[in-house]
Amino acid sequence: MKSPKKNGIGEVVTDYGRRVMRIFKKGLLQRSLFDFYGDIKADSVKIKESSSVPSTPVDGDGGVIYIKSTDGKLYFKSNEVAEVELSAADTVLTSEQVQDIVGAMFSSNTETNITVTYQDGDGTIDLVATDTNTQLTTEEVQDIVGAMFTSNTETRISATYEDSDGTIDLVVDDMTADTQLTTEQVQDIVGAMFSGNTETRISVTYEDGDGTIDLVVDAIPVDLTVDGAGTIHANNVPTLNQDTTGNANTATTAQRIIGAADADVAITSDGNVNITLDNDDDETSQKLKILNSAGTEVGSISEDGDFYVTGNVTNSGSDNNLEIHSDGNMSFIIDRDNDETSQSFSFKNFNVEIANLDESGNLQIDGDLTVSGGNITNAVTFDSGLTCTGNLTVNGDSVTFESANADDPIFTIKNTSNDTNDAAQMIFVKDRGVAPAVGTNIGEVRFKGEDSNQNSQEYGGFLCEIDVATDGQESGMFGIFVATHDGELQYGLQLTGGSEEDEVDVSIGQGSNSSTSVAGNLNVTGTITGKQYQVFPSNFIDDIGTSEVFIPIHGTTFEQSQVYQDDVALLAPCDGRVVSVTLSIMSVTGTSDVNVRIYSLPPNTSGTTIPFTNSWVLEETEEVNITSSDDSHVVHFGFSNAKHFESTEKFAISIQADSDIMGNTFIYATTVIEWDYNTLLGSSAEYDSVP
Repeated sequence: MKSPKKNGIGEVVTDYGRRVMRIFKKGLLQRSLFDFYGDIKADSVKIKESSSVPSTPVDGDGGVIYIKSTDGKLYFKSNEVAEVELSAADTVLTSEQVQDIVGAMFSSNTETNITVTYQDGDGTIDLVATDTNTQLTTEEVQDIVGAMFTSNTETRISATYEDSDGTIDLVVDDMTADTQLTTEQVQDIVGAMFSGNTETRISVTYEDGDGTIDLVVDAIPVDLTVDGAGTIHANNVPTLNQDTTGNANTATTAQRIIGAADADVAITSDGNVNITLDNDDDETSQKLKILNSAGTEVGSISEDGDFYVTGNVTNSGSDNNLEIHSDGNMSFIIDRDNDETSQSFSFKNFNVEIANLDESGNLQIDGDLTVSGGNITNAVTFDSGLTCTGNLTVNGDSVTFESANADDPIFTIKNTSNDTNDAAQMIFVKDRGVAPAVGTNIGEVRFKGEDSNQNSQEYGGFLCEIDVATDGQESGMFGIFVATHDGELQYGLQLTGGSEEDEVDVSIGQGSNSSTSVAGNLNVTGTITGKQYQVFPSNFIDDIGTSEVFIPIHGTTFEQSQVYQDDVALLAPCDGRVVSVTLSIMSVTGTSDVNVRIYSLPPNTSGTTIPFTNSWVLEETEEVNITSSDDSHVVHFGFSNAKHFESTEKFAISIQADSDIMGNTFIYATTVIEWDYNTLLGSSAEYDSVP
């Protein structure tokens, strides 16, 4: 820090130019004063006692802290705050101080509809509310509503607001005027509709005197029995040539055209010939009929344009083609009124059927079917095979291959390319139309049969799904599954893309009791993890009796009375359990129950005392009865599948009989341990508890 002072006056500044404090002199005595630019942080501050009370600083000069020499107490005062003792144990403000502070809060504040005054004399606050009644008077409401009837729209009614008595006068206009038409007026209007109109073969006259309409139809002489006027007979059929205006003449008097005996009737036109059915459209189901000599209908054309024929449609002449043309759709309908069953559309070669299309849409073809590039939809049955020389696209939901022959049907995909890298392919494509999700099934093959009750049952299959869909990190899962005892499908083999490039993880089996057999050699280039057995030869010499001793799991032939001694306890690098302890005693002299026990001890515990209260934990006990005739018999102690110890724990095995059953003799012993290498300790570390 640097201090460019002169004559004790100046500023204290850091090496970086930051100002810390200002020193100046003030007053008649020219005392040095310190003005700090920031906070003051110090372990202690020494203030000299003053025999006189300093004067109160003027407004804006802050306050003063001082110690009176008369009582040695610390005080503070300013222009706004009266003298306050800071060193007092009770630093609570006095009632007057609190009142003054609160009272000042009601000075220069905003007051709406209320007046607040602080009374310093008695320390109270007077509250006086102004008149806040904003409810409208009756006159004000009447004036507002009355104004709503000024400059408004009034139809057939007059509304006037009377301000003097606050009422609204409503006067409805005269509603007695009769606007209904008279009978005469209606008759004249209708009668005028028959004036200047077009009348054909009828005369219409309105009689105003009696209000009636007279209708007179022209006389139409018709005689269909003779050849005469008013008839259309074979002898006087009119010639219907077009007139000079291009309009066709119309024979309006005929109901029948009869040809002479054994003579043809010809209708000749140089334009269209129109035959209209139900001209006034007041009938239904009208037809243009073709009758035979017996009057039986053999063909007809309905007013809807449907063509009916009871016989055959045959082309004229011999060896001529029959062509049916359409500029739109062409529909062939079987069983039009849907009142028959098993109707079909038959194709024949002379009188031999070569194809049949029934009303259900099934097509049967006796010959070959060739598709040059179109589509085949719905079900098709081919009795003599199907050959498709182009691409085949099936847009339906399923394709079924069915055969009653042994070992059929056979599904063959054959590649005839001469390139060694070309092969037949079956590709399953999953296209959701959106970004795929993890677990999306890509394709699957399932094998289905029946159970003993002929219930449908899936027995196995394989499936491929997405394991990771992230762009650049794609990996899949391929699994083979089978029915597991109760028909439920479970994976027995799963291949999953690993966490790095060119890595594949494989899971074999399902369930902790499943078994995996390898017929030949198993070559492993990496590390085998999971649960593995290890066999320990644990032969020892002892006179097993009522004292609990510990079997030396490895390394010596003498039992130990202390669990912490050599060759007794093992330190577990991973989780595991004792599978079994198998004994063969050379000489047995008594009969007793023999107990084999398993103990565990967590890290950070010495476990050197017997009994093992609060140290070694008893995990499991197995008991077998041994008799005096069991020399060299095999005694097997099998333990449960439960875990007996965890990584970093010690474990030990003890043996004890209910009575003495032997002298000091040699005992063959084999201990089997199951290690769970999935929990094997990893990187170097120190442990004071089970991880």
